[in-house]
This record gives sequence, C-alpha cells and structure tokens, in this order.
Amino acid sequence: RGGGVPALVARRCRDRANHLHTTAFMGLPTKEWKARGAFSEVDSGGNPEAKVRKHVPVVTVEGSKAKIAVNHGMAPDHWIQAVWIEADGKPVAEHVFAPTDMPEVELDIPTDATEITAFSMCNLHDVYTSPATPIGARDVRLIAFGSCRKQSLPAPIWDAVLSLRPDAWLWTGDAVYPRGNASPEELRGAYRKVAADDSRVRSAVRVYDGVYDDHDFGLNDAGSAFVGREASRQAFLDEIVRAPAGSVRRTQPGGLYGSRTLGRPPRQVKLIMLDTRFSRDDHAIPSVGGLSWLPKPGYAAAAVRLASAAFGIGSAHDGDVLGSEQWSWLRTELTNSSAAVHIIVSSIQVLTTSPVVESWGHFPASRRRLLELLREARPAGALLVSGDVHYAEMLGAAAAPAGILEFTSSGLNRSCGSKGGLPRLLCQIFLRIWHAHRQPHDGVSGPAGAATPLGGASVELNFGSIGIDWPATDGQGLDRSGGSLIIQAHGVDGTPLLRHQLPLGLGGQLEAQRWQAALDMPTIFDEALWLRGPVVSGILLVAAAFCILCGCLRRRHRAPPTKVRDKAA
Repeated sequence: RGGGVPALVARRCRDRANHLHTTAFMGLPTKEWKARGAFSEVDSGGNPEAKVRKHVPVVTVEGSKAKIAVNHGMAPDHWIQAVWIEADGKPVAEHVFAPTDMPEVELDIPTDATEITAFSMCNLHDVYTSPATPIGARDVRLIAFGSCRKQSLPAPIWDAVLSLRPDAWLWTGDAVYPRGNASPEELRGAYRKVAADDSRVRSAVRVYDGVYDDHDFGLNDAGSAFVGREASRQAFLDEIVRAPAGSVRRTQPGGLYGSRTLGRPPRQVKLIMLDTRFSRDDHAIPSVGGLSWLPKPGYAAAAVRLASAAFGIGSAHDGDVLGSEQWSWLRTELTNSSAAVHIIVSSIQVLTTSPVVESWGHFPASRRRLLELLREARPAGALLVSGDVHYAEMLGAAAAPAGILEFTSSGLNRSCGSKGGLPRLLCQIFLRIWHAHRQPHDGVSGPAGAATPLGGASVELNFGSIGIDWPATDGQGLDRSGGSLIIQAHGVDGTPLLRHQLPLGLGGQLEAQRWQAALDMPTIFDEALWLRGPVVSGILLVAAAFCILCGCLRRRHRAPPTKVRDKAA
C-alpha cells in the first residue's frame, strides 16, 4: 500500500484473502481492516482516483437485500477475491469470487440494521470500502409459516407463499418425512431432496427459521428418549436454519429453542421458537407411533390416545414438554420483552380439545404451566402458532377478549383432505366431534365458493400468514393505539381459506384475561369423557362376539363320540 504503510501489512492482507474460506474472515472490526489497508474515496492512501474508483464497491439496497458490485475486471492474475458487508459496524455477510466470476452479488441485510458498509478485496491492491449507506426503518409486514411437507411429493404451494412477499418463513415442524427411526444420513438425505425449494424461499425472505416436529426429529411421536436427538438437532440447524457453527442453539441444554426480534421499537416482532421434542417426557401411556412393525402405527397411537383420554388415564400426568432449562429461558424471553407482537411457535397444538392428536393436552401439568406463564407475563400481541395435525385451524376461547389464541397451519403438500378416502373421512368426523376449542373465522369463502363447512378449520393443503397492520403514527412518529394481526390460512393457489383479525395494543389487563380464558377452556379429558360408555360397550360387544365366535368354532370342530360295540353282540 502507498502512503507509508509497510508492504508487509499489505502482504498479510492478501494472504488473509487467499485463505478466506478457512479463516474467520469477518471477525475483524472495520478499524482493524483500515489499519491493514482499507482505502476509500475519502481516504485514498495516495492511490490514483481512477484506481480507487474501480475498487470501491457500489451498494444498492433493495428491500432486505444489498446488491454489491465492483467495477473491476476479472482475470486469473488480477481479480476481486471477496466482498462483505458490515451492519452498524458488525460483519454480517460475505461472498468469495473466482477469477471467472462477475464481481456482483446480493447479500442479506439484518432486519434491525440502520446502516451498512461494503468492503471489497483485490488480490493485488488490498481492501477498499464504500461510504456508509443508511437503511430506512423497515417494519415487518408479513410472516408466513407451515408444516408437513413430504419430500417425495411436489409442493406447488411455494409459488403462493412467495407471491405474498413475506418477511419471514417459519417451520412449525415436519419439514421432511424420512422413514421411521431414520439414521442421521437418511435424515440429511431427505433434506437434500428439497434443498432447491428451501434455497428458493430462503433467498426471498429476511428470516428462514423454525422448529422440527417428530418426523424431522427422526421418529414418530418421539421425545427425549430418542437416541438420535442430538444428530437431529444438528441436521435441522444445518439444513434448515443454516445456523453458524458457534450458535448457542447447537449446544444449549434442552434443544434448539431460540428467539429472534425483528424491526425496531415501537414496532418490534419477537419470534419465540419452542422445542417440544428434545426434552419431552413420555406420554402417560407411551406412544406406539414409532413401532415400525405395526401395520399403521400412527392410527394405533391415535387410538391409544383416544382411549386413554376417555378413561382419564393421564389427567394427572406430570410429564414435562420443555425441560427446566427451556422453561427458565422462556420466562426470561416473555418477561423482559418490549416487543409489540409475540409469535410463539410450538410444533404441536396447545389448546386443542381433540384427544386424537398429539398435543400439550396429553401433558396437562406442562400445558397449565405454559398458560399460567403467559397470563403472568402478559406479552403484547401474543399468538401461538402450531403444526402437526394435517389441517388448518383457529383455536381459542369464546370468553377470551379479542379473538383467537392459537393458529395451526399444517399440510403444505400432505393434508388429511388431500389424501382422500378414509383419512379425509376420519379427519372430518373428528373435526366435527371435537370443536369446543375452535373459533369461527371471519366468513372467507373456501376455494369452491362456499363457506368453509367446519367453521374455523380446513382440511385442504394450506400455509399460514400473519399480516401486521401497524397503527398509525402521530406527528412525533409515535404509534397511536390500534393496529391488528391479519391471520389467514391460504390454499395452494393463495386463496384465503380461513381469516381472523386480532387487535393489537390491548394492554396488560386484557392480555392476562386472554390467557385466563385459555386456562378455563375444557381439556381433552373433559371432551373425551362421553366416550367412556361407548368405548366400554364397544369392548364388551367385541368380547362377546369373540366368545360367541370361539364357541361356534369349538363346537364345529369337536370330534363325534365313538360308539362302543356291544360285547354281547
């Protein structure tokens, strides 16, 4: 470098560039890079103006992306080796070029960034920096989420998802379906089959995150006893979240739970993602859903859950869902939060009264603990979102102020309605029988033009969206009261299947009343009690039929008595 800096510094800078792919390249703050040879249009270091111009990166901000371009030729002996950006002085994204590439790339901008600075590195002429580019306030407008994607089936629903231009995509479980008790290699192989779809969506949103459920955890209905749980955590964080190697979510006790805060006060959105598998205890009657030798283990597990709830088995079960470390973390996340909206992701439903599906209802102590924590913490604009069940549903209590408390979207390319036949029939029967937890939607018509027949539920393929209609601001830029969450389930073509509007800015007292209403809702054991008589009658009828059948078979196969010949004859 010119300007009196020793050539050794420049050589070290170039050596660092040559080992970019194996070093902690972005770990140095801006001032250290300047000390190693960072030039700019303001600080040219004695270089000719033309030389500086062709090395300084040009920044164009488009939404959540920063386009970085360098007006520099590319040749095997002279090329731009890399560019990177810093947001508010912190390195956040980088890209390495080959001599055959064009020196242009799009990099992600963090949601809460206020300004970014771009850097370029030439293999001969060191490091150059752009002027700081201010980033205007970017409110979060739409969050999309979904679950249950079978990797062997097409997923045309992604076109509808991307047409909404969401700020974030959240997985609520079952991103893939490997075979039962899958090995880590099989699980990663399933992720690789849908990598193209994941990359397409990831590149279009600011945040691509979420949690696994049982199938992408590795085993149907599995919990803490699953031997492959650690490998499953790492696979999900690698293939879906793309978490850094040093992410705390990789090593913390209790699983991959985590949170993100998007936007800036007073319009912040907090995403709280719960791990309901890694530390979860067994059901009161351990699930048979993971037994591969059963012909239909999922149906068998549902039948066991139904029967156990009907007879109250598990109503006093103290099994845990989250584990002590995650409970402590969750209390901190809720209690100390100043966000205006809280989206709490649980892979399994919390408020359902259906005993057929896996849910927090089968862990009544944990369910009560979660709802009591929400009542106590009173998070603003809180909404539970869940997956797993292969249909969309809006859940809440009629007594709850301001509408629904939980929104389930499940079935991106695998819903109980898309299968047809017996699965569709059973799904509709169960939805009609257990509906005490369900809230009616706002009257949006279904794809055929008729109102959705199941009230706040739909069995069609679907994904969910949460639109945020922020309140207007006064003359000083402060939010007035008002605003709402626009909650919708969409079909394959984007058509709304369900819709609900949840007001924001309710205040602590009303927020506490919402979750008290959830605590007062009936449980799966309350709603299954009426089945006790029919189940007992059915068992007796089956037993009686079995006894009669055995008696008939015994009589039919009984050998006739042998006649004794009269000795006298």
